[in-house]
Amino acid sequence: MNRSSFYHFLWIPFNKVIKFVSAGNEWSAVFIFFRMPNRRRFRRINTPPSMEGFKPFGVPMRELESVNLLYEEFEALRLADYEDLTQEEAAQKMNISRPTFTRLYDKARKNIAKAFVEGKAIIIQGGTFITDDYWYRCEECHETMVTGEPVTTCKNCDSDNIIQLDDKPA
Repeated sequence: MNRSSFYHFLWIPFNKVIKFVSAGNEWSAVFIFFRMPNRRRFRRINTPPSMEGFKPFGVPMRELESVNLLYEEFEALRLADYEDLTQEEAAQKMNISRPTFTRLYDKARKNIAKAFVEGKAIIIQGGTFITDDYWYRCEECHETMVTGEPVTTCKNCDSDNIIQLDDKPA
């Protein structure tokens, strides 16, 4: 290694790096700036899916592998394909940028295509999202409930065996 072109790097928090360059006995500092990523926005979802997922007809679930579809991917499909919104309109409804919406939509389509082609189940769960309402699913009658306030029993069968689908504190 040539000593006249010896480099040293000093990392500074956030988005700057100082690069010290040695040329013989002299040192000079060069600032290199990196673009920091934007903060991750929570994706707004209006309604939960009415089902937990799908599976191929005639094959027991215990024999199937599954593909996960996030709630926000489901919402992207619902807005673009079911409600027939443009990607720009759908992105505004979800409170995300249009490129982010496109990535979500493409990932959702690829997951569904993979499940169809490979005969896998589709499980709808998880993600980084927010909602104005509380979402619950009854484990007894499988009713999906959307309420403005927290609940402790199913409105359909009065069972207290319900699970919360969103991440809001109950």
